[in-house]
Amino acid sequence: MADLTKRIMRRVYFIWFVRQVFNAVTIKFALIFFFVWQFAAHVSVRDVFVNWHPDWGLSGSYAFFESALRNTEFTVQMLMLGMIVVVALLARDIIGRRSTGLFAGI
Repeated sequence: MADLTKRIMRRVYFIWFVRQVFNAVTIKFALIFFFVWQFAAHVSVRDVFVNWHPDWGLSGSYAFFESALRNTEFTVQMLMLGMIVVVALLARDIIGRRSTGLFAGI
């Protein structure tokens, strides 16, 4: 009987652990990391910042980044879109949890 109880409790602890580690927020952070990693593999971020001049102001900087994004490969555009979508979903989750009191101390 004790052996059966130990096996059952191991399964319960395993399921609890998997639910704690692989929740929606963790998966979204992993997706963001994946998108950023792939973006850095496809784009020379250093060269983008070398070509961008911060003294252009807000409208000039917006025009530069818009032009840079429009003139990239389809893969880079989809990576950017994926990052934006996942960040928006993550922000929605965090704001929703914060309003329900799960992150009340933050």
